[in-house]
Amino acid sequence: MTQSAYLCFIVALTISSILPCKAQYIYTERDFKSDTLSTAQVDLIIKNTKQHSIIGLGEADHLKGTFYRIKSQLVRELILQNHFDLLLLEADMNTCLQLNKYIKGDTTIHLNQLLPEMNATNNYILHNVYNTPEIDALLNWIKAYNTSYNNKITLAGIDFQHPQHLGNVIKNYLPQALQSELADVVNVYSKYYHDYMDYKNIFRIYTADSLKKEAATAAGKVQHISNYLGKNEDKYLQANLASLVCMSGFFTDPNGIVYRDTTMFNNLCLQIGTHKAMIWAAAQHLQESNTISGQYWMGAYIRRKWNQQYCNIGIYGPLDCMPAPVKDNTIALELLVNNATSNCLQNNNESIIISVKAKTIPYATVL
Repeated sequence: MTQSAYLCFIVALTISSILPCKAQYIYTERDFKSDTLSTAQVDLIIKNTKQHSIIGLGEADHLKGTFYRIKSQLVRELILQNHFDLLLLEADMNTCLQLNKYIKGDTTIHLNQLLPEMNATNNYILHNVYNTPEIDALLNWIKAYNTSYNNKITLAGIDFQHPQHLGNVIKNYLPQALQSELADVVNVYSKYYHDYMDYKNIFRIYTADSLKKEAATAAGKVQHISNYLGKNEDKYLQANLASLVCMSGFFTDPNGIVYRDTTMFNNLCLQIGTHKAMIWAAAQHLQESNTISGQYWMGAYIRRKWNQQYCNIGIYGPLDCMPAPVKDNTIALELLVNNATSNCLQNNNESIIISVKAKTIPYATVL
């Protein structure tokens, strides 16, 4: 027995002693040039997701290259083996409309122009969250797959963090006076995204008197627009309008950001229909617990609506509740599947957990 195989054997024995009997654990050790799941790990995930029609693919940290490669691997295998046909992204829904045209063969759409438009914030990580070689490769793989399989795969966005794109949709339904108010709102919110929407500066919006006043004035104009369009039955318009109202809320209330999960859930519901859907998002949004302000993450609403059809997969950095050591010059990938209860799964609200253990998990390259 090789040293690596022996380690796997010992780890398997260790975890079997600390987790309920229904838990399934697979450990694999990789170098950083092949940091994706092993065949055995993929097979176990595919086996445990066959009965589900909605799969959450959560990442604990945005822009981590290993996380993206694992998630891309799972998207491809869920399409090939379990016949999933809808990929939903925690990304600007209007940009994703164009991405969907791209993966279905529209030659006028240029991918390199769309990927930086997925999120309008000035924060380097969040702005580039989809602007990576891994995302580029995945979308081009889906495009090639669609060429062979009659455009079977659809892509859509459920997020809305791009004020200009919301405004471009809504203005077509407004009279001139309200178009002017909408333009004022878009200018204010675009400024916020450009100057303040990062973890360091966002709270200035809630503490600087001039910004608080500006946000309140913009929110009043959003209310005018909402009152005017409230009875319009166009679902696409209403999704954009609800997203603008939500955006207005989190620029006037420090706790308002949690309402984003309700809005993303509503946007998700518009897209799913009869599809088998994969949801690519931050792990937190896919969990089922409530937030500090008493609202719930999107995963709670998904579970409430679809119950056992929903399976949540979370990809994390090192988790102490998993036994593999962190070693030099290698990357360890731990897969835990559990239909019962373990402290690890219970604490993270996932059905399947992938723990990535390495001294450093590098960020993806930005295109």
